[in-house]
Amino acid sequence: MWLLAQRTGRIATGRLRARGKTGPPSGLVTGFARPVPTLVIGELLPSAVRGPGD
Repeated sequence: MWLLAQRTGRIATGRLRARGKTGPPSGLVTGFARPVPTLVIGELLPSAVRGPGD
């Protein structure tokens, strides 16, 4: 779980930095709120598909 928390933090930070580089207007919803949950779920799925220890 700790690794997921770290990876989630990296994802969020990366999206916020990318959002800052695009300049105005950079929507919080389209640039951050929509992609972050999808990216985090993507981090969870490989472990669920492969299973522990695979």
